Amino acid sequence: METGSLVPVKPKKTARPRSAVSFPYYSLDSAIEVAEVIHQKAGGSCTREQLAPMLGYSGVKNGGFLSKLGAARMFGLVEEMGGMLRPTQLASSIYAPVHASDAQRAKAQAFLNVELFEKVYERFKGQPLPTNEGLENLLRVGFKVVPAQVKNAIRTMQESAESAGFFDAAGRGRLVLPLAANAKSSTSSPAQGASATGDHANSALPPLPPLPVVTYAGGGRPAEDAEIPPAIYGLIRDLPPEGTGMTAAKRQRLIKAFEASINWLYPDDSEEVANE
Repeated sequence: METGSLVPVKPKKTARPRSAVSFPYYSLDSAIEVAEVIHQKAGGSCTREQLAPMLGYSGVKNGGFLSKLGAARMFGLVEEMGGMLRPTQLASSIYAPVHASDAQRAKAQAFLNVELFEKVYERFKGQPLPTNEGLENLLRVGFKVVPAQVKNAIRTMQESAESAGFFDAAGRGRLVLPLAANAKSSTSSPAQGASATGDHANSALPPLPPLPVVTYAGGGRPAEDAEIPPAIYGLIRDLPPEGTGMTAAKRQRLIKAFEASINWLYPDDSEEVANE
């Protein structure tokens, strides 16, 4: 009796181990870069296929591209709706701040949007951090980070904390909320208060004021939700109550501020039209 040839059985692929808490493989500065590229090169929105080459990647399945985009979303700086990527209001507060404190405050918010970073901050805020070896043990045993990813998680956390100002007050040995985070913010958005991994963060920062509802002379809301650009919203929000007296000089400064914001947000294309 002839025996048939044995067909080799392919071993089943084992699931890749995952950490119990989320963290980005890229730092805060790299995440900000993603939002800035969408803002500056794509005009505010683009698809993944359009973003990949703008960031220098060969395609949307490239591991580096996916990790960097994932970091931007985890920090709460980029959102994806209907296949389109766009910077959040939190991101615009960093690369186009209205007031001096907006960028640093927004960076602190972005840092705390990351589940792992927020957990470490809440555990040690204001207290001496463990040594790198102690942090490795904490992440591996206490937070169930995959051992192979522990060192990268610590590096990314330290680089992001540096960028967000958490080491400004006491050096790299302590995580201290930067003073700028206490300042009154000139911008806000629902996207600012929630990270890509849930609403666990932001307990350390004071609540942000909501954007005003946009209405028209005839009443009612627009057909689609509209967001006031941060530069304009900051000026509107800081206006004194209606009927308040104002010197001519202050009135002129406000008018010039509005004019400068409009010119910056909506460039004059008359020269381009004239040359066509």
